[in-house]
Amino acid sequence: MTWIHSLFAFRNARLVQEAAEQLSARVWPWVWQRVQSRVIHMSAAEARGYIRAHASEMVRTSAATMVQEHESLQEWAEESIVEQALERLVTMGVEEVLKHQRQLRREQLRAPFRRAA
Repeated sequence: MTWIHSLFAFRNARLVQEAAEQLSARVWPWVWQRVQSRVIHMSAAEARGYIRAHASEMVRTSAATMVQEHESLQEWAEESIVEQALERLVTMGVEEVLKHQRQLRREQLRAPFRRAA
């Protein structure tokens, strides 16, 4: 690969990453609202699958729109954007699940001391 090809490959990878970050930030509130009540009681592995399944359609639709609206993105990038955005959303969701579960455990550990007081 020549240096010019390397430069274009780097630029394209950066564009895809930025698009995936923007897309995941845009759809995150919708995704979390849709899955929150269920996933907070799931294991991390279950939550990953549930979030991925329920976010997939919205991410695919949004990625298609994004590719059509931005001249710098081309159709070949759409699937990469979808995969990266889904992975970011799953990671964000699992982090929220784990944070919620840690908070719940802390509250449960404190509860016996509150009753005794």
